[in-house]
Amino acid sequence: MTGSFITFEGIDGSGTTTQARRMFDALVKAAVPVHVTQEPSGGPVGSIIRQIIQRRIVTLGRTGSRRPSWDTMGLLFAADRLDHLECEIEPNLQDGINVISDRYLHSSIVYQSVTSAQDGAREWLALINGHARTPDLVLQLDVQPEEAHRRRMERQTMVEMYDDPELQEKLSRGYKELFESLDGVNVARIDGSLTEDEVHAACMDQLRELGLP
Repeated sequence: MTGSFITFEGIDGSGTTTQARRMFDALVKAAVPVHVTQEPSGGPVGSIIRQIIQRRIVTLGRTGSRRPSWDTMGLLFAADRLDHLECEIEPNLQDGINVISDRYLHSSIVYQSVTSAQDGAREWLALINGHARTPDLVLQLDVQPEEAHRRRMERQTMVEMYDDPELQEKLSRGYKELFESLDGVNVARIDGSLTEDEVHAACMDQLRELGLP
């Protein structure tokens, strides 16, 4: 019996990392086989992406340094995702271990399509991720951009690549538009403005519909 694949999605500051970890801890306590991971992954391509997001890697050009373009980022994320699937996610699932990922495919589609501001970007990003496994459950943590910004400012000592408040508002709308248009994907919207315990309880309710734990 293969494991279930659960992903957490939402804008920066929505609580995906916290809730992924809490779900992992709850399943461990219930003696359910589980593995927690994240994207960008800890693999070679994922490590490059993290350095780009933290502004430690830039692209040099005639006018000076800048961050890599949206399509370069899209390709890097797609490469990291396939490596992540091959080396970490799929082996665990095949061994009957449930996998929880803090972000996955839908983050890439939203973040890169919004930063591109180009027609057809979402379709191209979906195409290059065409071989990525569809999660059994996507938990979208929906938080107002203003609240997410407040949380980011409380926890961070450095500003990262996607931290601009105006961009985060566009990303919030991007998530809404994407999930409203998807077919064949099991998406559950969770009110991320609730308390941490309430969000966790809502996520676990959705997990039980998969038969876990």
